[in-house]
Amino acid sequence: MTKIIIWQAGLLAILVAAFGVLLGANAALSCLLGGLCYLLPTTLAILLLNFFRSRARWAAISFLWGESLKVMLSIMLMVGVFWFYPALEWLPFLLGLLSVSHVVFFMIWKLHHGK
Repeated sequence: MTKIIIWQAGLLAILVAAFGVLLGANAALSCLLGGLCYLLPTTLAILLLNFFRSRARWAAISFLWGESLKVMLSIMLMVGVFWFYPALEWLPFLLGLLSVSHVVFFMIWKLHHGK
């Protein structure tokens, strides 16, 4: 599970650096905020899952709570970014958000198609 966070953070760092070099600091910050809107709730959900891993009785419910928490926190963080950062650049924000959220699909594909 922690590999997902490492891959997400690594990809986000690469994207932020690329946007910073190509489009400037505002685009890099927009990309960072977009990625963090998904990365932070994912980290909390994984911590919740790891906490209840040894308790089989609570494992399934912790998954549901973790995913619900992730969705709600992601939405709240996005609303907060929209509200408090009016200079947001949409394309970098969305690319940061979508790239971090889709790392899981890459890892599943890698798992099924070899290394």
